[in-house]
Amino acid sequence: MPRQVYSRIYSIAPLHHANLQFQLRQLRPALPRMLAPMSIKQPSPEVLFTSFKKSVESTQKEISSFKEAITSEKSRKVFQKASESRRANPKGIKPWRARDDPEWTSRKRQKLTELQPTGKAKPLKRDWQ
Repeated sequence: MPRQVYSRIYSIAPLHHANLQFQLRQLRPALPRMLAPMSIKQPSPEVLFTSFKKSVESTQKEISSFKEAITSEKSRKVFQKASESRRANPKGIKPWRARDDPEWTSRKRQKLTELQPTGKAKPLKRDWQ
C-alpha cells in the first residue's frame, strides 16, 4: 500500500484499522475450526450434530462481527479518504494484491513496520515476536 494512503488511513483510525486486521486474521482458520468437531469421534450422532452446530454458530458470529466492522460508517470514511487520496495523487500508486506479499498475514515475519505521518518507517513491536 502506498505510503501516503497508508499513513492517512493509519492516522484516521489506528485502533479501528488494527481491529479489522485482527478480525480478518481470526477468520483465516474459520473453516477448519468449524469442521473440527467432525474430525473427532463423537459418542453419538446427536452429540456430533450439537458440537458441529455450536462451532458453526460461533463462526457465524465472527463473520457477522467482521461484516459489521467492515461496512461500518467508520470503515466507509477510511476507505473514502483512501480513495480521495488516490484520486488526488495517483502517481506511483498501484493496487495492492495479496499475491504480491504472500506473508502479509504471517506472524513469522521478521519485521513489521508502521508508517508514521512523516512517511518514515519504524519497527513495530508485537507480543508474538
